[in-house]
Amino acid sequence: LEELDLSGNGSVMPAVLTAVAHNCPSMKSLTCNSGVTERVLLALVKGCPRLESLDIYRADGVTPAALRAMADGLPKLNRLSVCYCGIAPPEILEIARITTLQTLFLMEATVTEASLLALAEGLPELRKLIMYESVGVTEASIRVLAQRCKSLIYVDIDECGLRDEDVAALRRDFPQVRFYH
Repeated sequence: LEELDLSGNGSVMPAVLTAVAHNCPSMKSLTCNSGVTERVLLALVKGCPRLESLDIYRADGVTPAALRAMADGLPKLNRLSVCYCGIAPPEILEIARITTLQTLFLMEATVTEASLLALAEGLPELRKLIMYESVGVTEASIRVLAQRCKSLIYVDIDECGLRDEDVAALRRDFPQVRFYH
């Protein structure tokens, strides 16, 4: 089994995800809703080292320790979605260690200029960043991302509190990047 989408199944029992971790070493893509605990994520990292894409929605197990394990144990992870998971600067600093990421979804996260700078420095291959409804996003932090992430082509900053004129300036100064606002 290489792909599994459990998103339509409501809350997935941690035991189910642990069974996936123990029995699917060839897993490349996994999508799941709530029910993801830190323990489950650690088991997934250990049992599914070939993961390239991991989508987690509305889960409280996305901790700095789990993200640190991903950085160390998932060398092919290029797409990470941690939406509505209470992501804040400590988690973002660990995400910045997953240097293979090309696509990152941080919907409804809390960010700081320092945490976005860490992403800019740590994710040289980042192409797409979706921060819909995130708090703490500033024009200055997005500008740093666009300057440092040379592969960046798309940034979703809709509902992040940026003013129209700030987004217009970003679009003018970084025409290679599509800013969704």
